[in-house]
Amino acid sequence: MKKISLLALFMAVLMLLCSCIEIKPNGGFDDTAKLPTLDSNNEDVMFVRNEVAVVQSNSTRFYIPHQVNSVECVDKFTDGTYNYYYFYLGYLENFPLMYSPIIKHTGADQEYERTLSAQSEKSIENSVSNSVSVTKSTHSDHEFGWESGGSVGLENIAEVSFKSSFKHSWGSEHSQSSTTENTHSVAESWAESSSESFKLNLRSSDPLGEYRYVHYTKKCFVYAVVIYDKSASEFICYDYITLADQDVQNSVFMVEYSANGGFSSDNESKLIFDESLIDNIDVSETLDNRVPSIDSSVIKPIDIPVNKHLCKKDSGYNLDTNGDKNHAKAHDGYDIGHLTLYGCEQKGTESNVFTIKNSTDFAIEYLFVENPHSLPKYRGKQTNVADDDAKSVKDTDIQGEKINMGAYQVKITYKNQRTELYKKDTDFMRNKSVGSVEILLENITNINDIEKIEITIVYEIYCGTTIFDNFWTNWRSDYTFYFQ
Repeated sequence: MKKISLLALFMAVLMLLCSCIEIKPNGGFDDTAKLPTLDSNNEDVMFVRNEVAVVQSNSTRFYIPHQVNSVECVDKFTDGTYNYYYFYLGYLENFPLMYSPIIKHTGADQEYERTLSAQSEKSIENSVSNSVSVTKSTHSDHEFGWESGGSVGLENIAEVSFKSSFKHSWGSEHSQSSTTENTHSVAESWAESSSESFKLNLRSSDPLGEYRYVHYTKKCFVYAVVIYDKSASEFICYDYITLADQDVQNSVFMVEYSANGGFSSDNESKLIFDESLIDNIDVSETLDNRVPSIDSSVIKPIDIPVNKHLCKKDSGYNLDTNGDKNHAKAHDGYDIGHLTLYGCEQKGTESNVFTIKNSTDFAIEYLFVENPHSLPKYRGKQTNVADDDAKSVKDTDIQGEKINMGAYQVKITYKNQRTELYKKDTDFMRNKSVGSVEILLENITNINDIEKIEITIVYEIYCGTTIFDNFWTNWRSDYTFYFQ
């Protein structure tokens, strides 16, 4: 059975919520927009600070499932090659869309300033997948790929067709209507904007621990999508589409508090999709054809995990040195971020050779998949990206400026062997969290002359519990994109 991945569609949650928030031309929420928060009389509210409710972290607060009484096919259409069937499952109550970096309160009176960052596509994808349970059909041999991010088996044809066909209402309960084109433009505007900063004044009398801003929609509607390949006479399947309630007044903005550190969600109950419903689909039925043509210029983003090398501490992040192997385990099993390449095709999944297919979309981003302020703990020890006083990175143009919370540089080599330092920055992880994006490269004019692009990223990690039980490690990642 073939599986396909439609990565862009998971941004629907963010797009539809953002469509109801006014975006200022220079980024951020409109100053007049007051985001709803919990009433001070709510039993979950610990106290109200800076007009925002502060609540105790609760693993069952988010992703509460509300199953529809009868799951039915609510819409279906064809593009001539594939048939698309939508099944409405219900909605998830309290679906987080945006978070701020974590605030660690140690007891002093202090004012903290934070901005919100949207959840990444992958985070939304995982949240939905973990909130739905699939009941396998007992009298058919369907082998659907319900796990997140199924492999691409049909190039981009079905993906493009589906995106182009997303033009219909979603039933009387919430009367959603959208096109992928409109919601995608909203998402792009949001990605290019930085939300307004929010200030939180914590006092010495406030509970010690971790605080973070959370903005969640009260309802996020969930659909299962089944796709039928007419030429192969078989079903292929994609997991879920999510649509957030578009009314900002139906969202909640609050500060979440955790005494122990770490925030989690663990709802045992799930939305249910019974695969036996697929057995009742009449694939011979004549369906509305909503896609007269396919835009072949749409190219999927390419996610690239980057290598990481443990350098000797205070060596200037020298690749020819090695740090303490015993400390390397503090960075095992996770990456802080991945590179994302747009507008290109890759010459094999393991290759670093690419062809630029869409010069307009061509860009490179660094997507944070972990919160640099609160990394996975090592042997129970606090772990985070630290402020590094070092002022140089060997074999780069990063010289004379403090690295602080991470630094990077982007270097371009052209076919005539001319080199250009396109961009460099320090302290770039300071205000980042899961889902944040750092744009490394965009709006290149002489694209066809590029031979390679070299990216170097460095950062220092702190791991410890007390001043007598801690250590620091220096990490460096290098990646070279070659272009044909």
